[in-house]
Amino acid sequence: MPNINNWINCDVVVQAGHQNTPDGMTGGESQYGKEIEWTPVVADEAVRLLKAAGVDAIKIDASIKSKSTGYRCKLATFVHFDDPDSGETGPSVGYPVGMGNEGAAQQWKTLCKSFWPFPETWHADNYTNDLRGYYGYRYTQTADAEFLIELGDLQSERQALWMKPRLKWLGALLAHYLSKRTGLGNVSVPRTTNLPAKPKAVKARSPKVVRKPAKGAKKGWCPEAVQNQTRPCLLQEWQQPGLCRHDGT
Repeated sequence: MPNINNWINCDVVVQAGHQNTPDGMTGGESQYGKEIEWTPVVADEAVRLLKAAGVDAIKIDASIKSKSTGYRCKLATFVHFDDPDSGETGPSVGYPVGMGNEGAAQQWKTLCKSFWPFPETWHADNYTNDLRGYYGYRYTQTADAEFLIELGDLQSERQALWMKPRLKWLGALLAHYLSKRTGLGNVSVPRTTNLPAKPKAVKARSPKVVRKPAKGAKKGWCPEAVQNQTRPCLLQEWQQPGLCRHDGT
C-alpha cells in the first residue's frame, strides 16, 4: 500500500494510463499507435471540457506510483487501451468488487456501446486480475465510484483505425459521462458529424481472372507466336498490349 500523506479534494479524477511512468511500464503499442501516447489525448480532452464546464476535474498519470499524494473525489476513471498477446480483444471495464462501482461502470458501458461499432468484442467486467486489482485504486477515495476503462484493442486493425481519429472525441464522450454521472457541468454528448466512417474490412486478394474467348472469335498468329511456334492467339488479344497468349497458357 502507498504511504499517502497528502490528500487533494476535487470532483473528478481522470488518469492517463502509462503516461510519465516511473518504472518502465509503457503500455501496449502496435503499428497503429502507442498506448502511452493515446491515453493522454483522451484524458486531457475529458478534463479540459469538464473544467470549461465548471467541474473541479484533475488529470493524473502513472507518476502517482512514485508520489505520496492521493485524491478524494466523487468519481475516478483510469484510461487505458488493450494490447493482447494473441487474438482480438476489445473494450472492457475493471473495478474493485463489492464497493458499489458496478452501477457507474455499467452506465459507462451503456453509453460507450451505443457508439462502438464492434459489439461482439466487448469483454465481461474484471476479466483479468489487472482490471480488478489496478494499482491506481489505492490513490483515490471516491464518494461514488472508481473504475478502469479499456477503450479497445491496439492490435486490431479495425478497432485501431476506428479509434485513432476519434481520441479527442472519446475524451469528450468520457467528459459527458462524468458530467452526467456526477450531476456537474452539463457537458453534452459529442457530435459524430465530420468523423470518418467505420473502417472497411480488409479485402482478400482478388482471384486471378481467366479470360475465355468469345464464342466464334477468330484466331490469328501474332509475331511472337510465329517466332516461338506456339498456339495462335485471338486476333483482338494480340493487337492489344498485355493480352497476347503466345506464352502457351
